[in-house]
Parts: sequence; structure tokens; C-alpha cells
Amino acid sequence: MTFGSRVAFADLETTNSVDGDRREFLGRNGTLDNPAALAGEAILSQRVGAGLDPAALFNPRSNSSRAARWKIVLLLLGEATTAADAQSLIARYRRRISTRSCAR
Repeated sequence: MTFGSRVAFADLETTNSVDGDRREFLGRNGTLDNPAALAGEAILSQRVGAGLDPAALFNPRSNSSRAARWKIVLLLLGEATTAADAQSLIARYRRRISTRSCAR
């Protein structure tokens, strides 16, 4: 999303779908306490950009294995001067996180 001369970004590496419209997430009859998307009544459309009710909505991938009891999810939020700079920052932090995860 562009804000003036800056670009805001959100990144969740393991995601099935993303959306940038809070109204779509809430749904026609949904509320903040009971959004339609969490009730399975709405599907995230992958739309982001200007003109939407801004939100950063992610549907993370999940491991369906019963052995998996918890999962670390990393959400990266930031801003940059251009979209290319934002992509560069995301790639750089993903590499750092991957390197640290492998070292454990």
C-alpha cells in the first residue's frame, strides 16, 4: 500500500490467502466480535490497495498433523521508499529468520 511517498507492507511467509479489505473480512452481516471470514462464510479475495477499508488479513497455512501442537508464526510489518525496497527488506529478513531457524 502506498502512503504518500512511502510504501507500507505486511508479510507472512506461510500463508494460503491474504486480503486488505476489512469490510470483506467482516462480511455483510458480520461484526468485529463475529466476522464472517472466521465463520467460514467469506473467502479472502486476495485484494489489496487503495480504496479499501484498510486491514492486513492473512490466512496462515496450518499443519494438519495431530502431533503439531503449536507453531511459531512471524509477521513482518514495515515501510520503505518503493515497492522494490519493500520486497528487498522482506527477502533480507526472511533469509535472516531462515538462517537462525536452521542454526537451532
